[in-house]
Amino acid sequence: MTGSIQFSGETGLNAMRQLADLLHEGVRRFPDGPQNWRSLSKMLCRLGRAAEAIACADEALRRFPGDIELRATRIGAAIQLGNADTALADARSLWDVAPESPIAGQVFLQALATAELWDELESTARAMDWVTSDPKYSLELLARKSLLVEHRPDELLAHCNTILARSPSHTSAVYYRAVALARLGRDAEAREAMGLERYLSVSELPVPDGYVDGQAFREALTAEIRANPTLLPDPKPLSDGLQTLQLRQPGEKAVAALVAAIEIAVADYVAGLAGDTGIFAKAAPETAEIRSWAVIYGQEGRLKPHRHPSGWLSGVFYVAAPKLPGENAYRGMLKLGMIDKVYGVEPPWGIHDVEPVPGRLVMFPSYTPHATAPPGTAGARIVVAFDVVASMETNCPLP
Repeated sequence: MTGSIQFSGETGLNAMRQLADLLHEGVRRFPDGPQNWRSLSKMLCRLGRAAEAIACADEALRRFPGDIELRATRIGAAIQLGNADTALADARSLWDVAPESPIAGQVFLQALATAELWDELESTARAMDWVTSDPKYSLELLARKSLLVEHRPDELLAHCNTILARSPSHTSAVYYRAVALARLGRDAEAREAMGLERYLSVSELPVPDGYVDGQAFREALTAEIRANPTLLPDPKPLSDGLQTLQLRQPGEKAVAALVAAIEIAVADYVAGLAGDTGIFAKAAPETAEIRSWAVIYGQEGRLKPHRHPSGWLSGVFYVAAPKLPGENAYRGMLKLGMIDKVYGVEPPWGIHDVEPVPGRLVMFPSYTPHATAPPGTAGARIVVAFDVVASMETNCPLP
């Protein structure tokens, strides 16, 4: 663990935008080459421009109607837009015509997971020969089998230990290892494995230069977030809310200042891990990107328990939150440490409630399961959430 980190997010994002421009020119000059169309539609999706990715794929499919990769890319973009039903129907159709294709299989599993059709996902995955050799899918299937069917958490624990010996940054293996230890009644080891108290950071973010105080900064943030043209309803796992597909927009100042302040806070967090020999600390990327998005919650807005398996460190900055007259606490707690009740065990590491105080920054390992409680009262809760990911990774749900 070096205790330092370098950020390449903006540079990497600019490079991706430049590549998208080159690919646009490529398909204009050479429209009969399918690879340029495939690359362009994928790049648009990675940039958060899912609607453009779908339009690109549609135009390409008129030229190459049987192209499996283009169809899969279009389905991935539909998932990103929150069109779960359409994506599932298209993915099922693609799988029907190409059952031997890992590309078709991967996007079908993604669509089934988005629709929360877990039983069908498991039975479908077991019919795919390549799944057992892919750690991403084999671990999820083994976890369900070991915990829910055969009640063999010891088998899951051994598998997670094997994965982590090779890849300490495998966040799903960290999570399932902690759950397996909890199921085995090894509570102290489970708490150590989750490391929630050890790695949870709650602080107040300093006000960036150019703003008279925190309130002025958060008002500027609110205005830019509400004006974001990619702010759209996102039904999964969010309810009663809006989420940006692409937070950074031309001309924004407050958002840029916030992302810069988050980078400083993350660098300080990483520096504080110097000398830590735990799995999480050892997995810290030396070069990373900040993937951020904004969410505006309504009165019933909430997040179901979930994790961020593509990230190393996750966090949230509270821009605004409601509270009732006469109450001291803000509504809509962040609940860290919750696990799905289907696993039949209460988390021995406890559930940590964090009040959504405007100006507060919360950071925790991306493998930490978390949820939010609905505010239950009028007034918007506005947050900017983020993941710290190793450079060149992508969260786009594509093959």
